[in-house]
Amino acid sequence: MKLLMAAAFLALLSPYAFAYVDQTFSIYAKALENGNARITEKTVFFLENDLEKEAFDYYLRLGQTTLLDWKRFSKSIGYHFSGKVSNLRIVAKHEFETHPNAASVTLEYDAEEIMQMQQFSSRATKYTLNTPLIALISSKGEISLGNSMSFTLEVPRDSQEITVSPDPGVLREKNVITWTGPIHGKWDVEFTREKSLSDEVNEFFAKSVGDLQKNYFWVLLLAFALVVAVKFMQKPEENEK
Repeated sequence: MKLLMAAAFLALLSPYAFAYVDQTFSIYAKALENGNARITEKTVFFLENDLEKEAFDYYLRLGQTTLLDWKRFSKSIGYHFSGKVSNLRIVAKHEFETHPNAASVTLEYDAEEIMQMQQFSSRATKYTLNTPLIALISSKGEISLGNSMSFTLEVPRDSQEITVSPDPGVLREKNVITWTGPIHGKWDVEFTREKSLSDEVNEFFAKSVGDLQKNYFWVLLLAFALVVAVKFMQKPEENEK
């Protein structure tokens, strides 16, 4: 009997059993020096009735849940970068400060190659937003944000020559760029980073030490060969004396 009741309850948890209403959706991408990014996606939605609230609380009580479990609450919940992702962390909670019926699901994960990198000098690297990886993009290469949707990109603090295209409708605050919907079009973001002379020298010595450690055997073998050669050359001189 308990199994039948459990099966009936799980059937009610089908994504087709509810019609959740999204309130807001936001993406925050923090670009790293290696071109990867730490992504935070937050979806806030309304639980319209007691059954929806019970379903949400059910998954909260489970403790260990999957992305598929939470996707039933909103179509917006899911990876919005098509590249390689890892280290997913899911945080779900009620949003009573927003509305008595509001709840949210936040995804935090690492995404690779969000920025394309091109080194054009020994110390300077150019970064370009890899827009084809963004799942919000259309077949025409345009990104679309609806009402109450936002996309924020934070670039490294030492970034220089930050350019955003198109610029209208974009909020910029130092190294943080935000697009707020409704907005539709092609996005381009570029910036450069330049290593300091001290960093370049430190990297050179670190690489030299690393290469030495990797080739330690051959270095010893070469040193041994040099010692043998010197000794061999000294013997004829001693015999002549």
